[in-house]
Amino acid sequence: PKPAAVLVVVDASNLPRNLFLVTQVLDLGLPVVMALNMRDMAEKRGMSIDPRVLAERMNVLVVPTVASQSEGVDDLKRALGEALRSGSPSETVFFPELKQAADTLAGQLSGGHFGGEEPVDPYDVERALVDKGGYSEQRLVQREGPGVLSRLEEIRQRVAGDRPLASLDVRERYAWIGQVLAGQNARGHGKQQAGNG
Repeated sequence: PKPAAVLVVVDASNLPRNLFLVTQVLDLGLPVVMALNMRDMAEKRGMSIDPRVLAERMNVLVVPTVASQSEGVDDLKRALGEALRSGSPSETVFFPELKQAADTLAGQLSGGHFGGEEPVDPYDVERALVDKGGYSEQRLVQREGPGVLSRLEEIRQRVAGDRPLASLDVRERYAWIGQVLAGQNARGHGKQQAGNG
């Protein structure tokens, strides 16, 4: 069964890298609560991160925590309850061209153009596009037949040209992370995170 909500614990002292995981969780379309853990360590390193700004920019509930001292546990419980009551957040799109192509192909597959009987989740198509030769692609081929491979390759070529689609996906996610962290001191020692846009 699909979970009702997701609690993601991120290391506040290494936020840019940890937010990449959060982008992948956001893809699932579930309510997300982000525990901004190790905030004490981040502050010792000169980092200054405003949880309210992160929450607003990411459309998730953000709770500062220091797990080693059990700080923020009650706030996390309240936030999870709120996330469960509020339901799924609005969709976050990191790579619009990829998302549009995946939605279109999913609709075609669901409509029976390639022999599909049940609706195909656009997320599964998006992962198959990015995961060339991997599990997601294999699963889609098993479901739809080998004819879907040529459609996947057409889309990859149109969206990414000769570049690997997976690396473009990573680039787009880090660009979004840069926008989320713009104006925040997530690197420490007085260095502010620059925005990408």
